[in-house]
Amino acid sequence: MEPAVATAADRGRRESWGAAGGWIIVSAAAGFVVGLLWSALAPRVEFRVSGGELVRVLPQPEGYFVADLVLGGLLALAGLLLALWWAVRVRRRPMGSLVGLLLGGVAAGFVAVLVGQLITATELTANGLADGVVVRSGLTMHSWAMLVWWPTLVATVFAITGIGMAEPAAEGDSESVSAAPGDGGEARLGDAQ
Repeated sequence: MEPAVATAADRGRRESWGAAGGWIIVSAAAGFVVGLLWSALAPRVEFRVSGGELVRVLPQPEGYFVADLVLGGLLALAGLLLALWWAVRVRRRPMGSLVGLLLGGVAAGFVAVLVGQLITATELTANGLADGVVVRSGLTMHSWAMLVWWPTLVATVFAITGIGMAEPAAEGDSESVSAAPGDGGEARLGDAQ
């Protein structure tokens, strides 16, 4: 029995999946940083103790909406920076990188939400607190649509740069042939330059 010989296509698929996995890990790490920034920058809703109960300081606080916008903006910025870094510096394995950055963006969003919520978690209770004491709520996610900003910007960067549809042929790669329009498909292996 002869051992199976990996073809260039098999190697390319493995490398693309490796690129996807790498970008998912990098994206999740970026999501952790985004969660830290979100917990530091996002406004939180305040409650005042009154008669043994918590009452919102503002009847319709904008803090919930603004906190979600801050998270969406931070995720968009992180996704944009990673996509631009790929487009300017890396430019290898576009399909694997695109898949990794898209899935990584979703993972990063969930990581950021979990980190932000864990860091700012507070027990909203008036037990044992004097009237007039102000209590700040922890961060919670109300607009899950903010999690699509990262993948949307990644897809936009890939579309604008015109990459992601085909792998560039490596120099001296005799197995890659690109048929020129009008050549009738007569290109043969080794004809590619």
